[in-house]
Amino acid sequence: MSSKAYLKFFGKTETTAESEYLYMLSVKTQYAGVVLHQFIIQLFRYLSKKYFADFMMKDESGYWETNDEAVLKSNFKKYNDLIDGFVSAIEIFPLQAGETIETYLERLLKQINDKKKL
Repeated sequence: MSSKAYLKFFGKTETTAESEYLYMLSVKTQYAGVVLHQFIIQLFRYLSKKYFADFMMKDESGYWETNDEAVLKSNFKKYNDLIDGFVSAIEIFPLQAGETIETYLERLLKQINDKKKL
């Protein structure tokens, strides 16, 4: 499997390092939720057994590797909590007028590190 964009960018390359990207596809299902992620994994599990001779998947949730719904839900919760925590930090600690994003992130990280020391 490949994508139209990858075929365009890497389809005619003669560089081994670039040609490896040709078949590296990814999809982000974090915001789709557990049920849809589970469905997509099951679909690829079926397709890989029936049609693909050489198929490899890396699933950040661990569901592809374990087929364990508890692992899937636990990892989704972990990632959702991280995102929610970051959103809360931005809301509580807003960007100041005239501040660059780099300066803001440095200030935010300093605040987080200072709190860890308490």
